[in-house]
Amino acid sequence: VLKTLGLLLAAGGSGWLATEHVPYQAMLADQRTATGQRRHLRLSDESQIDINTDSALDIVFSEQTRLIRLHRGEILVQTASDTRPFIVESPQGSVRALGTRFVVRCEPSFTEVCVLEKAVELRPLNHPSRVQRLDAGQQAHLEPNEVGAITAAPAGAGAWSQGMLTVIDWRLGDFITELSRYRPGVLRCDPGIAHLRLSGAFRIDNTDTILENLSQSLPVTVRFITRYWATVEAA
Repeated sequence: VLKTLGLLLAAGGSGWLATEHVPYQAMLADQRTATGQRRHLRLSDESQIDINTDSALDIVFSEQTRLIRLHRGEILVQTASDTRPFIVESPQGSVRALGTRFVVRCEPSFTEVCVLEKAVELRPLNHPSRVQRLDAGQQAHLEPNEVGAITAAPAGAGAWSQGMLTVIDWRLGDFITELSRYRPGVLRCDPGIAHLRLSGAFRIDNTDTILENLSQSLPVTVRFITRYWATVEAA
């Protein structure tokens, strides 16, 4: 607590405003990424974690367990063999790896879990005895009181770890919302064209190029108010 107060006092008034939107756990996390930044980690047990844009997590390994506390954002985990359980905790519950590769993404009211290889067990925060298994190719929303319906994992799940955003028949509005995670500033889509459909594989390291190329496949244009404020509109 004292460490937190010290940081806030040093930051002045703006520091107090920041805490209204970012929990102090995320501000002080072991590992953090900025908007548009990704990072790859190899842990002491040889497990690997890819950290997506605007994420924060703590790594807490002990003799009994391997624990990742995901405060914000998204990670892709590939676990190594070890006698200790590997667990990812989020604000909505926990994910226990069963020798696997999986993606965990924090949203405001739920945590999305997508299994790429083998399986995991989900436990809601308020009902940890209600265990739900997810196998490879499945995903579900983990909420504080329950696990949502199990659905098929989308094509290209986890492709961001390779710098790609892969979409199949997405609404343009949803695509722009997802793309905005990787771009500093404001990126908006005019509601009048949000229904247009889009498919493709896009390299997220250069969002300017993605926006410039949208007009080649859709009847849209991008209006830049400033370098950090852009709106996708009808052409």
